[in-house]
Amino acid sequence: MPRGVYLLGLGIALVALGLAFTDWALSLPPGVTEANVKRIRPGMTVAEVAALLGGPALSRQVIGAPRSGECWGSPDVYGRMHVVRWWLCGGVSARVAFTLEDRVRDAAFYGEEKADPLARLRAWLGW
Repeated sequence: MPRGVYLLGLGIALVALGLAFTDWALSLPPGVTEANVKRIRPGMTVAEVAALLGGPALSRQVIGAPRSGECWGSPDVYGRMHVVRWWLCGGVSARVAFTLEDRVRDAAFYGEEKADPLARLRAWLGW
């Protein structure tokens, strides 16, 4: 077998190994992390968010129930009813606001995670 063909095959194998390692290193495990909360997009369902955050929400609260013509809530949902669900894990939590049709409206992360350089890179890249 010519040496060039051998080196080409070796190069392809190394690139494939590098891509597999990168995929493994950058894959996010489910759980309440800042990176996972940043992956939540408007329109996602409750089941999709639960799969991303590692299980069902700890609590559920209806916000903005009308009282004498008024509603309350965060500024982007002011004046409209919505459902807030909380996911908690250790010292961190995630708050996800859903429409009454159980679609994500917005999400927020609360707390401070341990300094993990790989997790910070994922969060910075939006993965």
